[in-house]
Amino acid sequence: MNKRIFWPGEEWLSYKIYLSEKTGEELIKNLQSIINEVNKEILFTKWFFIRYYDTSYHLRIRFYHPEGIDLSSLNQLFICAIEKCINRIFIKNIVIDSYKREIERYPEIEKSETVFYLNSEFNTALHASSMNDYEKWLINLKYVDELLNHYGFSINQKLEYINNLKDRFNSEFNYNKNINKELNIKYNSYKEDIFELLNKPSTELNNYNSQEIKFLKENPFFLRNDFQLYSLESYLHMNFIRLFPNNHRLSECVTYNLLYKYYKNLVGKTNYDSKH
Repeated sequence: MNKRIFWPGEEWLSYKIYLSEKTGEELIKNLQSIINEVNKEILFTKWFFIRYYDTSYHLRIRFYHPEGIDLSSLNQLFICAIEKCINRIFIKNIVIDSYKREIERYPEIEKSETVFYLNSEFNTALHASSMNDYEKWLINLKYVDELLNHYGFSINQKLEYINNLKDRFNSEFNYNKNINKELNIKYNSYKEDIFELLNKPSTELNNYNSQEIKFLKENPFFLRNDFQLYSLESYLHMNFIRLFPNNHRLSECVTYNLLYKYYKNLVGKTNYDSKH
């Protein structure tokens, strides 16, 4: 039976770091080097981060060690590594907290935590890279497409699945003709880049995210079924939260609309070619 709650000092430890969004971006950009610094002394099996709002904006960073975590040693190493990158005057507060697993949301939570870990490494690598925001957004499109490939979606199934996500998000954001017109303009501007990236193996994605995709492929647990589709949607959403500094649901809405247009074009072309 999966353990639900980990208190400080047990196998999982959670930090809440309260800071501005701008400082948070700087911390995420340096997060992999911070983790590497800590790992020189305490080798963690997994770690992951997420942006979060409760009373205010903060990052939640969680560490896993199968033998439990020495609070004093980790605090000293972690805070020292952070202060090499971020002046402490820009950090409002650091809170050590218990970690409460979302077992109902993620079946076989330990495997999902590995996905969180590998996706965190993927995103920190993107943030530390020289890519601009547009290039990161394109890589994110490829990431979504690769996940759908892994779950065994045909092109028609991709179109149906993304259409369902798109419609739900469009309702949330009161989608109308003016928004549709703006997205058509955006899609036409980006279409060439989208087709180029999604129609060939992505060296960039493989460089940054090969371990996450490899893990998913090696675990039949992640094959497509009704419950796993719910988890898939959560994995996609968490990736948006890690990649974009704010407006995560709006970013999802735009992405799903543009992916829908891409898949619709692809299905139309495939149907046309099959008749000629």
